[in-house]
Amino acid sequence: METRCLICESTLVVTKAQAQAVSLLLGTLGGFLEGCSEMPVQSDTHQNRDIGDTFQMGLERLTRAVESATSGCAQGWEFAQDVQRYHFGEFECLCLRCGARFDQQPSVVFQK
Repeated sequence: METRCLICESTLVVTKAQAQAVSLLLGTLGGFLEGCSEMPVQSDTHQNRDIGDTFQMGLERLTRAVESATSGCAQGWEFAQDVQRYHFGEFECLCLRCGARFDQQPSVVFQK
């Protein structure tokens, strides 16, 4: 069931849980990519390296990226808490079109 905004009828509505998931995903991904790019590229050409050195450098870069992803996840969690506090407040839903905050409407069950 899609949630519609109570004011503008838009379907561009995000819940607290969805905002938290996106914040954690982006924080983790950002940390991983930052860790991948932290390792400096050496100036000498690749022709002097053997496959073992190349593999070792790849593993070091991957290890650093995973460590940075953990740090990024922690930052994403802090950001998610701020989003919930300052954008949602005590409400469950936020309309991305008009900015309205509201709780989800209870689903209505019709009986014959």
